[in-house]
Amino acid sequence: GWIQKSNSIVGNDVDVKEKVVMKLCGISDGCRVGPKSKLNNSIIMKNVIIGENCTVQNCIVASGVVLEDNCNLNDCLVGKNVVIPTGTKTKNEVLT
Repeated sequence: GWIQKSNSIVGNDVDVKEKVVMKLCGISDGCRVGPKSKLNNSIIMKNVIIGENCTVQNCIVASGVVLEDNCNLNDCLVGKNVVIPTGTKTKNEVLT
């Protein structure tokens, strides 16, 4: 399965696929995290879908967000129900 590292809190009905690494994260109820994704020092709110091979670091991701595969977000704020397209790489952004 997946690897849960130092001080991450995972809510109910969360589906975390294989080879996921998370550190210092809060993941709310109903989220899905795709294989080979890395989550670090981030807050993931309810019903977020994170695709395969994504990196989310130092971010706050609001409810209902979809990160498609191969996204890399660093130091970002993502607004409610936003869809982040495949391959997006961004830093220090507010995405609405």
